[in-house]
Amino acid sequence: MCRCPDAMTSESAKEREGDGGMPKTLTDERYAPITNEVGIVCAGIDKVLWQLRTWSESLGRQIAVTPAGEFPQALHALEPLEAPLIRRELLVGTENGWTAYLNSAIHGTDAFGATSMLATLCGCRTFQVTVVTQAGRHGRYGCAPGRLRAGRP
Repeated sequence: MCRCPDAMTSESAKEREGDGGMPKTLTDERYAPITNEVGIVCAGIDKVLWQLRTWSESLGRQIAVTPAGEFPQALHALEPLEAPLIRRELLVGTENGWTAYLNSAIHGTDAFGATSMLATLCGCRTFQVTVVTQAGRHGRYGCAPGRLRAGRP
């Protein structure tokens, strides 16, 4: 768990002028594949942590909550990445009251299951953004598909 002001906010277009205004990926892919997908829960970090912990314990999993430091260095808390089990999860609180979800899946964060359940448990919307980039002869290209879910009010 880490708290950081607007950790998930992208930089302004003026700061991106050097690359033609092309949107940047989270942390410029320094922490890929962890940051290739990010789950966003439209609820505060304390509520999300409580619901994630309660849900995990109901499944027989014990959770140790450890402060992970500042973002993006907190991403190192997810190492080593592994499969098939996801053993470590990171929640990043932002000043806007939302919470980012990342985990230790070997091919990058798999936010689908956790954010889908958190939408229901927290009674809020969640969304996932997956960033796929590819370098080509004329620069970098990519897409950022997203999925939105609404929980019960």
